[in-house]
Amino acid sequence: MDFNLSEEQAALRDLAHQVFTTSTSVESMELIAASHDRFDRALWATLAETGLLGVVVPESYGGLGFGVFEAGLVLEGYGHSLSPMPLEETLASALVLARFGTEEQQARLLPGIAAGEVVVVMAMEEWGINDPTQLSVTGAPVDDGLRISGSKPAVGAVADATTLLVPVQTADGVLFALVDPNAAGVSLRTNETTNHQLQSDVSFDDVHVSSIDLLPGGTTALPAAIHISRVLSGAVVLGACDQAVELTVEHANNREQFGKPIATNQAYSQRLADASIAIDCIRLTTHQAAWKLDEGADAEEEVLVAAWWAADGGSQVVHSTQHLHGSAGADVSYPVHRQYLAVKQRANTLGSASSHLAELGKLIAS
Repeated sequence: MDFNLSEEQAALRDLAHQVFTTSTSVESMELIAASHDRFDRALWATLAETGLLGVVVPESYGGLGFGVFEAGLVLEGYGHSLSPMPLEETLASALVLARFGTEEQQARLLPGIAAGEVVVVMAMEEWGINDPTQLSVTGAPVDDGLRISGSKPAVGAVADATTLLVPVQTADGVLFALVDPNAAGVSLRTNETTNHQLQSDVSFDDVHVSSIDLLPGGTTALPAAIHISRVLSGAVVLGACDQAVELTVEHANNREQFGKPIATNQAYSQRLADASIAIDCIRLTTHQAAWKLDEGADAEEEVLVAAWWAADGGSQVVHSTQHLHGSAGADVSYPVHRQYLAVKQRANTLGSASSHLAELGKLIAS
């Protein structure tokens, strides 16, 4: 792997960073966080105008035609602001649709995603130990499609979603179903999450899904969707950790103790150095996993390593930056808490650090 970004990738990274840092402020995010659906629609429109929403949408459908790696670069920029919006969920769904959807499904949804008019959210979390391969939604075939039943926990931004992308276990294997969240038999129970955003437990009671809304990818699509979701979550963690360290460095240079900036304290700088090393490891493993996914290579081991670093290393970074802010870090009006809560929540998304290690151990042993 060549770890140097191409000119296009560097331009995309810089554009994403510029959009997310100039279009948001602490004040604007506080207003959005207090809204009923917690969706930064002004920024969403800006992302559509700049082409960032269509980063993975094929050019034939109005997008830029990039892959997982470039989506990760956009989400790294997003991690610096974390303004409430279903960006991670929509980009992951667009990648799955671009790779496994039918031409009709792609033509119906992908142009709207690029234009900011369609929000597709994948329901990937599971109950209990949160093993995304153990599906809790089942489907029974009918003449013109499926009848699905079951439930999914912690589905983000359902209130704003036009379509849910749901993996369904059938007698013949796994299918992904495109489900209208307002369809008969779909019910929601919405909760506020650790990072103060809204997620819903979604129940499906004998919901009819037409055959035109079933993706043909079969069992191949599920591991691909899990890999994509884990890598993109790691990209958000990477951006959030970068921003948390930047805020901490600024705090350390401006806060004085005994007449000197606290940045001159050796123990303080050593802990920041440890955080920077962890960020480098998150960046390396996330980029490597994304690159292998785009190359079509077997990336299961790389994805699990990246997921572990995002969960374990990311938690270490935000714990350190929160602690190094002292009492200011405990004040929710100070922005570093946003990165802390976002990273901590993602540490238990699609598994946890310990489950990633266990899964990796089984893979190596086999």
